[in-house]
Amino acid sequence: MIQINLLPSKKQAKAAKGKDMGAAAAPSFGGGGRDGGGEGSAIGMLLATLAILVTIGSIGYFAYGKYASIRDARVACETKESEVKKLEAILKNLESELKDLKEINLMLTNEIAVLLALDSPNRILWCEKIHQLTQLAPDQIFLTKLQLLDESLIKVADDAKKALDDWSKADATKRGPKPETRMEMYVRQRLRITGVAYAPKSAERGPLTRQYQRLLQTGRFKREDKKSVRMVSDAEIGVTLAAAPTQDADIVSFMSGFAPGIQYNNPRTRPLGQLEVVEFTYDLQTAETPVRYSGFEETITKVGAKK
Repeated sequence: MIQINLLPSKKQAKAAKGKDMGAAAAPSFGGGGRDGGGEGSAIGMLLATLAILVTIGSIGYFAYGKYASIRDARVACETKESEVKKLEAILKNLESELKDLKEINLMLTNEIAVLLALDSPNRILWCEKIHQLTQLAPDQIFLTKLQLLDESLIKVADDAKKALDDWSKADATKRGPKPETRMEMYVRQRLRITGVAYAPKSAERGPLTRQYQRLLQTGRFKREDKKSVRMVSDAEIGVTLAAAPTQDADIVSFMSGFAPGIQYNNPRTRPLGQLEVVEFTYDLQTAETPVRYSGFEETITKVGAKK
């Protein structure tokens, strides 16, 4: 293409000069030519792409690390929850077994308490008592039945009763608060003796039963050794029937171990074969012995609360 410059010569020189300066000031990419500019753009895009890929990879690696940590934590949590459930089941079984063991222990403790109460220092040797019964019986008395009954009762404890009595007798202006009324369980045994009296004369049968009662109340025995005893007379021990029991350790009374007094039930006349006899019944009660039951006071409290 033919180019014609219509400017004057002076202006043509200035225009040429300005063109050269503009060409020198223009930036050059990749060598300054048409081919050099394309090569620079490709390298820039490659670097930008690499930077983006590195950034995306870093973000992905960080995100995967967080995901793996959360996943591991969730698996560990589920494992711990499973272990906790197993431990809870084991603990529940152990609590049930512990409850059963406590009940068994309480039952055994209470049984031991009863045995200790019945096996107190003042316990009665029943084989010895039965032997004494036959020795004291007159010839016209015949024992037909012996019964040993176990009894239990709940009443104010002896020490609590004494404290209450002392408090009630004290000066009202000086005494303190009323003592607690503490209840306690006691055990005792009742010996029921049934027999018949026979004499040729009917008028003599009733007095025989009274005579036997007095002999039981006053009869004394001397221990010959640890295995045998024999009945002794008042003259032998040097006391009268109405006197207090002797302090001699070898002399024992039939009533030792029993509560004072013999309950004498009304006798009745009845036929025995071709004979007529008077049947009688005596009740002898052992001394009351407290039983230290485990959980007894708590049980009494609960029963009282229900009422």
